[in-house]
Amino acid sequence: MVFCGKPSKACLCCRKRRIKCDQKLPACTQCIRVGKICPGYRDQLELCFRDENERTLRKANSVNNTSIVRAKSSPHNGKYKVSSPITRLASKAAVSITEFESRNPPISNLPIAKNWCPLDDKGIAFFLTYYMTIPLERTHNWVDLMPNMSFKSFVQRRTLEAVSSVGLAGLSNATNNPNLMEIARKKHSDTVNFVIRELGDIVNANIEGLLQKVVMLIIFELINTAPRESHSLSVHFNGALSLLKTLALRNYEENKPTTKLQLQFFFAAHIEYFDENNLPSTQLIDFSKLILKNKRTQDVTASAVVEIAIRFINLHASIRDKAFTNLVEIVSALASLDGELEQWEANLPLDWNFTVRSRDLPDGSSFNGKCHEYCDVWISRMFNHYRWMRILLNELLLKHLNRMTYLTSEHLVQKMKALKIINRTATDICTSISSYFDHTTLVERPTLLPQMSGIPVFLMIWPLFVAGGGTGVPQHLYNWVLGRLGIINKQLGDLSAQTMMERTKIRRQRWVRADVKASRTTCNDTLFPLILETGCEMQMEMEPLD
Repeated sequence: MVFCGKPSKACLCCRKRRIKCDQKLPACTQCIRVGKICPGYRDQLELCFRDENERTLRKANSVNNTSIVRAKSSPHNGKYKVSSPITRLASKAAVSITEFESRNPPISNLPIAKNWCPLDDKGIAFFLTYYMTIPLERTHNWVDLMPNMSFKSFVQRRTLEAVSSVGLAGLSNATNNPNLMEIARKKHSDTVNFVIRELGDIVNANIEGLLQKVVMLIIFELINTAPRESHSLSVHFNGALSLLKTLALRNYEENKPTTKLQLQFFFAAHIEYFDENNLPSTQLIDFSKLILKNKRTQDVTASAVVEIAIRFINLHASIRDKAFTNLVEIVSALASLDGELEQWEANLPLDWNFTVRSRDLPDGSSFNGKCHEYCDVWISRMFNHYRWMRILLNELLLKHLNRMTYLTSEHLVQKMKALKIINRTATDICTSISSYFDHTTLVERPTLLPQMSGIPVFLMIWPLFVAGGGTGVPQHLYNWVLGRLGIINKQLGDLSAQTMMERTKIRRQRWVRADVKASRTTCNDTLFPLILETGCEMQMEMEPLD
């Protein structure tokens, strides 16, 4: 792939006349002044690189006196068939992704995309390359955003349009190309209208297909707006929840087991609960109950942590509504739930084990020079949901311990333990997520985007936010999280990551200030001096904010 330099942004008329073009829309001033029709402006992304693949192949094969494509006559039917030593992308797809070459796996090699004509679309190519779950090297099973999404359903035109709108929006944000965003919004609008029409005949509608499209509508909103600022995001989210509840009820009535998608969406739905600071809706409560009624044997581990999470969410809601105000009882209840989570983690089956590998990259994309390797990508997702949930639980525990006038030695031990859990769990989130930043050194290759092979970029942002702003986490972890969110925002075109960067800074600033007050808390236990000597007191080194 040949870099062609920086092309002129001027229209054709101005380039021919060799004069400066102001690039105004719908026509430049120079063309209007001389009464000519402005031919418009070229796509800069198309012009930056020139596809030399065919020319190179012709030269190489001419040396060997072989032909790239040879037509052979079939002795059976007299027809011709074409054989080729390589699988090539359609030309437009190649142009759309060539600026992201090198170590990124070619789209033609992806299991869902091989020999797939619709990859001519830039949005689909970008989505599959940077947003899709494709654990080609780390695992033998493939868990997509939609585990039940078959190849047949994926290549349906309406689904492709929805996927394309997301990919084009991300590509537009990453390259500052407004033309791509205009196309993306048109496709997004068409998808919304199609979903509305389908919902008008819900009895005959394909619920699974509708759900796939609604998920794409959600992701489109996440890419383009801050989560709290989008009314459409809440509408789409509630729509997806309603469809999932319908599916869960249907599965229960037909005695079908809960799916991985439903367990996954349980945590995603409660991200909105914690993010928006709202009470769980009746619909969400009903859905949570339904998915636990008919668990699959292989999902019993994930279902167990969902049950604990439900009790934590109920307790959290009771505390926030002032229905539960006794500090001692609140601390005891939270400590008990954390003990259950500790037991859950200690008794995980073998297939949930993961390996910590050394992976020190010079650009700092790996956290502490390490990464996690899981046997199943879905398990890695469930782990990170468990981790951010446990961080929030222990932060709530610390918050109420700091409100107590007198602390016993047991309370001080709980404080120290909670801080250690937050730090360890935040470290695990970063180490796990760093495993999916598969790219070469950004310092050496500034035009190369990192590939998110293994976990969709959208599922990274919330765990990173919780980990980076976690109470007591070290400065280098906080800095690393801001760096990853910056990459997701600027290089992968997800604007919501910028908002989460600012909120991460606010979270850290809040606990640093609160800790100064917490350090004045007194203790009425005679064992307090002994605890100080053994290093079990709550003591953190304060570091300046960036």
